[in-house]
Amino acid sequence: MTDAILEPHSYEQLGQDESLQLSETGCGAIILRGQSDQLSAALATVGAPYPARANQWAQNAAGLTLWQRPSRAMLLLPREGEQSTCAALTAAGVVALQAGGQYVGFRLNGVCAAQVINAGCSLDLRPDKFSVGDCAGTRIERMPVTLAKLADDDFLVLVERPLAPHLHLWLTQVSSVFEEDM
Repeated sequence: MTDAILEPHSYEQLGQDESLQLSETGCGAIILRGQSDQLSAALATVGAPYPARANQWAQNAAGLTLWQRPSRAMLLLPREGEQSTCAALTAAGVVALQAGGQYVGFRLNGVCAAQVINAGCSLDLRPDKFSVGDCAGTRIERMPVTLAKLADDDFLVLVERPLAPHLHLWLTQVSSVFEEDM
């Protein structure tokens, strides 16, 4: 199901040997505020599991739930289900805000994906420190982002829409440097 909500709107092969791929995803997003037990109960009403611990994501039939902070989570889902799911979550007693138009997702995958991200991010992305299923709020080239590790060498980067063109340009330029060095 992760691939269904992260279906690319645009797709690029980066580097001369095309070993790095960058795609822009278009998915709905709902920001949730409340205590952890409230968030877990509300998400259960729409069939979305709450991650086992902070800074992780959980997959569900509709998409991904990212536990961003103790009192905040983000549900990524298909855009067409965003409004009804938001209403159901609000009815379940948590603050739920539709935010699909506020964020752009970039999916970066390939053998040097972590190195490209680390060129502008101080988060330790080594597999023993940031493993599959982890997510974190961080900065890439001074831009606030939410970063999720979907699989080995496969990352989702969520950024606010006004910053998306800059992040796309930065990822493209840094990727070309890493491809030249390989």
